[in-house]
Amino acid sequence: MNEPNTSGNDAHSFRTDGDSAVYEHLQALERDIATAIREAAVLASLHVDRTRVWARESAWSVGMVAVAGLAILVLLVLAIMHALNGLCGAFAALFGHAWAGSLGGGFVGLAVAMYALRRMRRTMADSNLRRLREKYDGSIPTAKG
Repeated sequence: MNEPNTSGNDAHSFRTDGDSAVYEHLQALERDIATAIREAAVLASLHVDRTRVWARESAWSVGMVAVAGLAILVLLVLAIMHALNGLCGAFAALFGHAWAGSLGGGFVGLAVAMYALRRMRRTMADSNLRRLREKYDGSIPTAKG
């Protein structure tokens, strides 16, 4: 056994072998906890870095898709403008006045735009209805009772 501490400075002056083993286990546990905390900090840092890289790559991809979409939209608008310009020339030649060509081309352009919007709206409504039917298929009771 350990000899008593005669200095009186230590509150636990009598230490047994069991106390020493417990103390060593507590020190080992403290080291393991400190190691786990350091490793968790490194892992968290890696996750943050991966998230930053993912965000940059995603932003780049979104930007490229936006630029491509804008380019396609510009080309589509230019094609429509050229077609309407040709239509205006045809109406002007048909009616003999430039203003009649512009008026006729404007009406045709307006009619095409209204048809396209109506078609898009109907397609979206049909898509939503189909999605709802698939989602609730069989769960809505019928009136046949």
